[in-house]
Amino acid sequence: MSPTGAVVVARDRVLPSTRVLSIVIIPFLLVAFVVLYFWPSADDTARLFAWRIVPGFTSMALASAYLGGAYFFLRAARAKQWHTVGGGFIPVALFASLMGIATITHWDKFIHTNVAFWLWATLYFTTPYSSSRYGTSIGASGRSPQRGTYYSRRAPRCYSARSESPRL
Repeated sequence: MSPTGAVVVARDRVLPSTRVLSIVIIPFLLVAFVVLYFWPSADDTARLFAWRIVPGFTSMALASAYLGGAYFFLRAARAKQWHTVGGGFIPVALFASLMGIATITHWDKFIHTNVAFWLWATLYFTTPYSSSRYGTSIGASGRSPQRGTYYSRRAPRCYSARSESPRL
């Protein structure tokens, strides 16, 4: 039973592997937040981060994304029902994939002798796989007990293969 008294469907649960993934990622995100937010100057980021970030406000904006990610993974680690956090794993996988592509594209801009770079590269080359593996495939067809709705893998009818253009 959920805190609201609704019956929890077996597929609407967060698996232990998802909780472990969430708990493992949180410290990396918090360290990145602290480094980028409290030491935003280009000299500091060159010394403490994976690359030299100019101007300082850019590193603070990136820090806010890391803090938001830490909050999401904390919620995912503590969640009882999958439908409360499941939708967040797709954007995480997309963000990490794009950061991995950006890493390859701008390989020459990174400070390869810095430990932070190797942590960065490891995280952004493994997180897209792990977040999609432990995120999107778990509970994707689960039932939301509060609303009584079902998640579906089918596209909405207005975007079906038979239609020439979206119907609104």
